[in-house]
Formats: sequence, C-alpha cells, structure tokens
Amino acid sequence: MRYAIAVIASTFLSGTIALAEPAKKPIPLTTQDVPRSALAEFGAQLLEPSEADTKGVGVPFIFPDDAKPGADAKPPIIHGIDLSHHNFPKNAKYDLAGLEKRLVAFVYMKASEGTTYYDPFFKKNWTQVKILKGGYHFLSAKKDPIEQANNFIRQLTAVGYKAGRDLPPVLDLEWDCSAVVDGKCVHDYWSDLTLEQILTQIARASNHIKSKLGVEPIYYSNAYWISSVKLEGTAFVKSAKWWMNDFTKKSYNAGKPRSPAGVTPLLWQFTENGKLVDSCNPLSLKSLCTDTNRVMMSLDAFKAAMGVAAK
Repeated sequence: MRYAIAVIASTFLSGTIALAEPAKKPIPLTTQDVPRSALAEFGAQLLEPSEADTKGVGVPFIFPDDAKPGADAKPPIIHGIDLSHHNFPKNAKYDLAGLEKRLVAFVYMKASEGTTYYDPFFKKNWTQVKILKGGYHFLSAKKDPIEQANNFIRQLTAVGYKAGRDLPPVLDLEWDCSAVVDGKCVHDYWSDLTLEQILTQIARASNHIKSKLGVEPIYYSNAYWISSVKLEGTAFVKSAKWWMNDFTKKSYNAGKPRSPAGVTPLLWQFTENGKLVDSCNPLSLKSLCTDTNRVMMSLDAFKAAMGVAAK
C-alpha cells in the first residue's frame, strides 16, 4: 500500500531501553504508526539509489492473473499479502473470504505495536480470512520487550491463534522512526542502541513469545537496515528465519531480494502494488494497493518450512 508522505510523527520515546512498564489501556492504531510500505519504499531507495526517482515503488502485480504459475515454473511460486489498518481508509472493503480464488495463498496481518497499540482491524480481518494466516508485531526499540511480547500475545490469543495450524508469529525489525519526512526516516531509534542491546531487545521479546505460544517467531526486515545496525554476520541473523522486503526493480528482475550474507529468506515482500480491489491503481502514488509477497516453493513446502501441519 502506497502513501505520498510529507511527515508522519511517531509516538516513540527517546532514551535508552525502557524498564518494564506498568500495564496501560490498549490504544487502537490510527495514525500513530508509519505504514510498513512507506518504510519499505525508504529501504528500496537505500538499496538501489539509482531507482530513487521512482520512490522505490514496486512493480504492479495484478491478482489473480500475475499470480498464475507458469507451466514450467521451477521452483514453484506462491503469493500472499500482508494487511494492516492502513489498508482500510474509510472502511475500504476487501473480499477477504474470497482470497483463495484470487490465487492468494496466505495472509499476514498486523496485530500490534509497542506495549499498548493494537491494530483495530486485526480481529475482523482474522475472522474473515479463511486461508493460511498469521499475525505480526512491530517491535519498538525503546519499549520493554516483555510488555511488547505480551501485547502481541494478547492479540493472537484473542483470535484463537494456534501454533502448528496458523503461520508463526512475526516480529517486524526495521526502522523505528521518530518521523518520516519526504519519504525518509529522520532518526531510527535502533541506532541509539549498541549491538548487544539490540540483540537483547529482540531475544527477550522472541523468547517470551516462544515460551507462551510454543513457537519461534520469524523476522521481517530489510537487508540495508540489518547492515546499518551491525546485525549482519551475527549468529542470530544466520540462524533465524527471515521475511525480507525489497521493492527494487533490480531485485525483481533478478528474481530474489537483497539479503544478508548466508541468508535465504522464506518470504519476499516485493511490491506494495498488488491489485486486489478496484480502487487500486498501481500507477498512482495515492492509490489503495496491497503489499504483496512471493514464496519460491509450493504451498505444501511453505507450510512445512513454517512448521504448519499439512491437512
């Protein structure tokens, strides 16, 4: 989903990693968070500066036509989407119950962010989606990781999440911006932390989720961001399961995203220009289109890789 953004202010606090915070009243996300597609567009500009004139806009992708596999496609390819409240301005309507006939194989949905924010469309979306699905949490650099994990877990348990049936939970690791101005992250709060602090923040959230839900999270990120915070080459990056975003046309033409050395991502978010609703015009920066992902394997192989039991 694309946005022409002048300034989007965040609500994150400055300083070092926060101590455990008291429970606060949950707050629905409206305009407090930066759309993930905006961060991916920023990442595309950093990955491929020569494409900066396009603002990192991903290739148009029309469901179901462009999702039809070629007769000789090797390896097999499946496609999925990811959604958040940003996809539903003025209650825009998606036929979420009919995604399978549009050749959408899976859906990830934003569930939460930080310690108190939740996506107000998550529960409704989860109920309507009848195909393989999962939730994700935007991990904030400066908020207590256990409280963040608890926020995520609350949203998942409220919709009846079940490990082994549903896709693994995802922690979104990328630019945690104080603001986005003219499509650029003004200041990334992760840059205020040492590598040890970053790894600790991630590990505490991840371990808590695993202890409560019985499943290891996977991680969404961008190769440029991973390098910028010095995570590349760490044991964590080498051993984790990854979902990479890369909207650049260079990577699309190459058939794979830029990734850290030694990493083969399971999912690739390759465009914010997926057309699922009539109001989407992939050539318009202000149009309502959908973040779209590619998996270079069959649906059964994808389920096995994600720890989902075959039916």
